[in-house]
Amino acid sequence: MVMNDFALVDTFNDFKKYWRKVVGKSLDEKIELWEREYMSKYPELLELQIRCYSEIGLNWKEIARKMIFNKIDNLYPLMEKAWINALEISSPCVTVAF
Repeated sequence: MVMNDFALVDTFNDFKKYWRKVVGKSLDEKIELWEREYMSKYPELLELQIRCYSEIGLNWKEIARKMIFNKIDNLYPLMEKAWINALEISSPCVTVAF
């Protein structure tokens, strides 16, 4: 079995800071700040996201508005639990983004 090299990049601490900052803001403000402030730290990930959605004929901002950002408040506790679990099982290979 051939395994490709990969890097697991932990951005959740930055996401937590971002999410605390945007509590109470409109969906459009959350999306704008997500792109401008949070994802500006990870330009390669943003480019990949935009390209992947575009390749299948979708606009990432529309998906973010309709399917993601309106659900994060309710899903945040599960996201944090998943992050903790991921850290526990992958701690030897995690690269923390600074």
